[in-house]
Amino acid sequence: MCRPRHLTAVQNDEVRGHGPFPFYLHRFKRIDSPLCVCGQVGDADHYTFDCSLTKDFHLLKPADANKKMWFKNLLNNRQAIGKLSESFRISNELCDSLTRTGDF
Repeated sequence: MCRPRHLTAVQNDEVRGHGPFPFYLHRFKRIDSPLCVCGQVGDADHYTFDCSLTKDFHLLKPADANKKMWFKNLLNNRQAIGKLSESFRISNELCDSLTRTGDF
């Protein structure tokens, strides 16, 4: 799949779940737990749709049957990409603090 011109390489990885998320970092033994500090599984979907720490930047969660079209539309929506960037910035800050302090 070609990377959309509105996403940077880092954003593209983050949308796919690769990046500064407890769930992802836990897979590689970088942190001890896959959970967000709020207690939920800390994956990309969690920060995009559910986490209380990113609630100002949440997007509406699509039904599973509509995910492919939702993602395609998202890629051309600068406002949505901005919200994703902010959610992932917060996730990145949380993961940085977890890997520095060894919390969890």
